Amino acid sequence: MWYDQELSGNEGKELEKKAKWCHETKKLLQEFQEDSQKINRLLSHFAPSPSIAEEIINRISKSESIFP
Repeated sequence: MWYDQELSGNEGKELEKKAKWCHETKKLLQEFQEDSQKINRLLSHFAPSPSIAEEIINRISKSESIFP
């Protein structure tokens, strides 16, 4: 089987880099999803309507002040 074969030094290092990158990317995505859920919960409490919540999100994503 392919997984029984030994990898050369460079192949092993490349595979290790890719595995580490995938792990870090997965961790960042999970943090982003958790942060998004927190933001949505906060907005549902403080924004009187969905359109205002959407405007706040747009301003935050553009790094603008959320206060007019």
